[in-house]
Amino acid sequence: IPGLQDLIERKPAALRSGRGNAPQSSADLHAFSQTGQPNAPAVRALRGLGYEASLAFSIGSHSAPSALRLSHEFVVVRGCGAGAPLIVEPSFREHFAIGSLYATERYRQVLAAVPEELVAPYAQLCEMVRLVCAEMKFSFEATGNSLPPWRIVNSVLSRWASVGRTA
Repeated sequence: IPGLQDLIERKPAALRSGRGNAPQSSADLHAFSQTGQPNAPAVRALRGLGYEASLAFSIGSHSAPSALRLSHEFVVVRGCGAGAPLIVEPSFREHFAIGSLYATERYRQVLAAVPEELVAPYAQLCEMVRLVCAEMKFSFEATGNSLPPWRIVNSVLSRWASVGRTA
């Protein structure tokens, strides 16, 4: 898919918190997101590194019908010098996993290119979600199935909507 690999490879600008011994790049955030730790300990550890990290909860976006607003807990890092807050999502790829009956070979390849963990501003996350959801829709249709309503782009994006409203 045009643009998908560029989005995956693009990383936020250098991060600076301006406090203590905080790291000078996004490398620590990326490395930390790979630990798979639950979100509360992740917030404590990131704060220990000097980041302004907090736990965020989303009960969905109003652009999705109420039954399709997906609640989600994730980590947000603010004040990094990059402007917009960063979302730290240790299991990003998991949000796009579908059963093998619905996945075309092309979708499996796209899913393999989606990062397991993500550290990105909300706008970049939205671009990636839109691209992967479009491919997911194509995969469901190609296998003769309808896309479940909780898989439409607005429903998937509702997981991180609380950051989108404030970013």
